[in-house]
Amino acid sequence: ASFGTVTEPSSGTRGDMLERLRLRTLSFFAHLSPDELEAGFRCLEQAVAADPGAPAPVFSEPLLTLERC
Repeated sequence: ASFGTVTEPSSGTRGDMLERLRLRTLSFFAHLSPDELEAGFRCLEQAVAADPGAPAPVFSEPLLTLERC
């Protein structure tokens, strides 16, 4: 029916988001090697340590909306 972008506000801090990411519930984690995951989390940990109270970023994601016929 339509294709657009949804912007979802994030709650909490960068640290909160890092803890959610550690659960690896997002499908893109399946495409990363263990070394890539480790390097990525290390970078995120450094960013959180530099400013632990910074708000979590806002994400915009494409959304495909279908209608049942």
